[in-house]
This record gives sequence, C-alpha cells and structure tokens, in this order.
Amino acid sequence: MKKGVVILQKFISIPTIESGLYMFGGHQHTVNGGWSFFEQKHQVFEVMIVIDGYQLTEIRDHDSMILGPGDGIIIAPGTLHTNSNMSKTAPMTYMCLHFDFEDIQLRSQIISLISNQLIPASSQLAKASQKMLNGIIKLCRNKSLSSDFSIQVEIEILLLKYLKQVNSLILKCQFKLEKR
Repeated sequence: MKKGVVILQKFISIPTIESGLYMFGGHQHTVNGGWSFFEQKHQVFEVMIVIDGYQLTEIRDHDSMILGPGDGIIIAPGTLHTNSNMSKTAPMTYMCLHFDFEDIQLRSQIISLISNQLIPASSQLAKASQKMLNGIIKLCRNKSLSSDFSIQVEIEILLLKYLKQVNSLILKCQFKLEKR
C-alpha cells in the first residue's frame, strides 16, 4: 500500500437530512347545524376527516364535495376553500390539522396527485389520515401535557409516520399507472 493512501473498509454513509415540520390549528370539533366557516386559505396543507355528519367543502374553481363519516380531504397550500355543515339542525364532528414539511418531491406529489379531492372513507389514505389524527387527538386530551416535549415528539412521530404512509401510497399508485 502506498504511503498516505487511506483505504476505507466497510464505510457506510449516513445521508444529510434537513428536516422541519410545522403544525398548527389542529383540533377535533363538534359544530352545530348550520355552521359554516368563511372562505380562507393557508400557506400549508390541511388534512380533514369527518367523524359524524356531513360537511360541504367548496374549493374555488372546483366542484363542491360532500364529506361523510370517515371521508377526508387534503387541501393544498394556497387553496381558497370554505367548509360548512350540510345539516341545518344536526351537529357535525370533524378533525383537522394544518401542517407543512420540507420534502419538495413529496409536497409536489401530494399537491398534484391527491390534494383538493374527496378521499373516500374506504381508502387507505382516509384510514391513514384518520389514524394519525385520532392518535394526535388522544395525545392532546390532557391539555396540561400537550406542551410537554415528549408529547410533542410523539405528535411529530405520528405526522412523520403518516407522511411516510402517504409517500408509500403515492408510489404504489404511480407504479400501477406506469404498468398500464
């Protein structure tokens, strides 16, 4: 071996990862009949799941959607939208979370492939969305603990696992499209 030459044996590189999650405005809410929320937009994603009742979601320049129990939607950043309870008398319960993350590829795939459309309750995506939101709601039931660092990390882990599932579902969908 030449002097000054270093041979790397069994070298395993760990990738550089810059990661950032941002979450706000997440909640589970039961609203009265006739409830509606003014037109709004966010610079982040919003995932919503209806638990009970029926929600009318209107997205500017799109057809209106009616979400029933278990149905969901992921609203893309910058999308003008309104939500209202379809019933004038019966309550409706829904869960939502506003979030963002730094992976440009997954962000663009969510925006172009699955956002701003009804996600049926029977779909894997709706089930994954509901599982993630239920898990976060469960962790936040005790308000005195919801600001605890370990609880916040658990919430981040739930969102990261959800994004991993979304990525996997998108890859499966793309593979099926390419096979045609």
